[in-house]
Amino acid sequence: MLTGYSFFVLFSFNIKSAAKLFILLSDFNKFGKPPKFDERNEQLNRFSRYHYIYINLASFAFLSVTNIFKSHQCIKENQEYNFNEVCGLITNAWLPFDIDYFPLKQIYATLQVFSIFYVYVTAGTVTWLVVEVVEHISVRIDHIKHLFTSALKEKDPEEMKRNFRFAVQYHSWFLELEDELNKSFSIPMFSMMLLGAPILGCAAFGYMEVTGANSLLVICLSWFNALALVSFGGQRLINENLTIAEEIYNSKWVDVAPILGKDIIIILTRCQKPMKLRAAAFGVMNHAMIVSVSRAAYSYLNILRASSK
Repeated sequence: MLTGYSFFVLFSFNIKSAAKLFILLSDFNKFGKPPKFDERNEQLNRFSRYHYIYINLASFAFLSVTNIFKSHQCIKENQEYNFNEVCGLITNAWLPFDIDYFPLKQIYATLQVFSIFYVYVTAGTVTWLVVEVVEHISVRIDHIKHLFTSALKEKDPEEMKRNFRFAVQYHSWFLELEDELNKSFSIPMFSMMLLGAPILGCAAFGYMEVTGANSLLVICLSWFNALALVSFGGQRLINENLTIAEEIYNSKWVDVAPILGKDIIIILTRCQKPMKLRAAAFGVMNHAMIVSVSRAAYSYLNILRASSK
């Protein structure tokens, strides 16, 4: 839960950069609206609703397998083993004062339930926000590719130069979005990657060692899903950026080389450095990142299993 708090609190520190990024992505005055933007936007809105339902169901699933519905078992274990656990809470509580009486225990349990939904639903929404931004950028990339290829098909040399330079301006503006993207999400991504491995390792260990610890399985699956979402989103961002150079290279650029030869070479060279979603100093969000986190989580799991023997 503390990790979930840190994730969206760190995002809130950079909310101004995120707002600036969203404003830039929503501005179609200078370069026009990308083709099929409305169709893709409607599709993303539908997926967003599905994801919101998913994170609420995941939070409820976590809640349903916690100790809050195991009061009778908890009371029985207290009597049998002479424990002093406070029954009827989501997780065990160790406090310097007694809360095992009405209404303090009920108030504390209500705060726990609220925190579960508030933290995990909010953190899940921020994670999905990364995916939506990447998809919006993908729409912009398709538009840029269309402008480049259309310009190279022009018969009139002057019109070709004008349209091509307009596409170059669009591409230059587009590349500047990388700074705002990383200002908005790099620190939350860093906390997610840094803490993801120990969370996955500890949750997997707890589920394997403790009978009936289904809440740990829900945590493990939810965190891995969030890590996979942002890692695959980061890889998609890289792949889509590289397709700009491929689109230009596969066009009939040789026929117009006498007119735009130097410009094409500069653009092809610039496109070899794609836009990247970074996790601060931790690295780049891509397929390799999810593999690295999974390997680190497995190492934590092995260490815990070795130390418990």
